Amino acid sequence: MPDIDHLIHLRTKKPLALDGSVAIVGSSDLLSGADFGNEIDSHEHVFRFNLASLDKQFQAAIGSKADFFFFSQMISTVRYPHPEPLQTHFKNICRKSKIICYPGNTDNVVKFNKRPYLMTLDVPTINAVFTKLLGHSKWHFPQNNHPRNGIKLLACLLPFGIKPNLYGFDIEDRGTNCHYFDREYQLETPERGHKPSIEFELLKDLQALGLITIK
Repeated sequence: MPDIDHLIHLRTKKPLALDGSVAIVGSSDLLSGADFGNEIDSHEHVFRFNLASLDKQFQAAIGSKADFFFFSQMISTVRYPHPEPLQTHFKNICRKSKIICYPGNTDNVVKFNKRPYLMTLDVPTINAVFTKLLGHSKWHFPQNNHPRNGIKLLACLLPFGIKPNLYGFDIEDRGTNCHYFDREYQLETPERGHKPSIEFELLKDLQALGLITIK
């Protein structure tokens, strides 16, 4: 049962311990019409992100199990409080699942969940993790274009021999990449924000090495 050194309990300061199979469920619209629900729910640990919906209309595609939700700063702090019904959805996620968020962004989470975990990796360390795993540094994230939560979670888990199954992760730009539940487009802009193009190539390399399985 490995201790995940960069996922630290806010109150006890102990690292997260995981034992068993891991599913990481992204929010890509590739999941629309999929049939992964039972397969995803069969894992010992299921990770999801932000305000991903678990409504019944999606459960055949994405399942209903949610051991962990990983909140970005935008979700836990910048956009809080959310307009209804998203604010109620935020509260329900906090009450029903273990929460992962960032140091300094816990105030709104602990109103509804007293025991969140903190993701403590910074961008240089994330780059170092993937350089070591891959044996090269071609897929380097600039400080101003830090990776999305799914990539950061992989940087936390992979060094400990965890080989997760990934669902709802894009590995190419289709021009219409968006969330399965709210149709928010995931665009890459040159000025700021994330760099999906780097993430796509990184995921392909990790899969080629057998470190992840993309479903």
